[in-house]
Amino acid sequence: MSTGTIEFEVKLSVELHDNGDVIVSYCPVLDIASQGITKQEAIENIKEAVVAFVSSCYDRGVLNEVLTERGFKRKSGKIEVPDKPHDYIINVPIPLYQLEQEQPTKNIFSNITY
Repeated sequence: MSTGTIEFEVKLSVELHDNGDVIVSYCPVLDIASQGITKQEAIENIKEAVVAFVSSCYDRGVLNEVLTERGFKRKSGKIEVPDKPHDYIINVPIPLYQLEQEQPTKNIFSNITY
């Protein structure tokens, strides 16, 4: 059986803090932090951390629970991201992998109730 990739993009708020030696990037809505030597590197590293976190939650079957705990809501067919203070809004493409089935699932998010 092969796998298929489904990708979605999410806009998240990020705070940047210059700590002298490094710039810390922090995504308050997911409570994830990373760092980099430059602002651009800190932003790229937080994107990678978000992808790893969301992918891990999806793989373990706890994405719905985690997003609900963090304040995400589904409204009118769209996912609302909680509004948090931020310095930047980043777009993060998140690939999710699904095993192909004889009858493909139409909506892999149908069991997610946030």
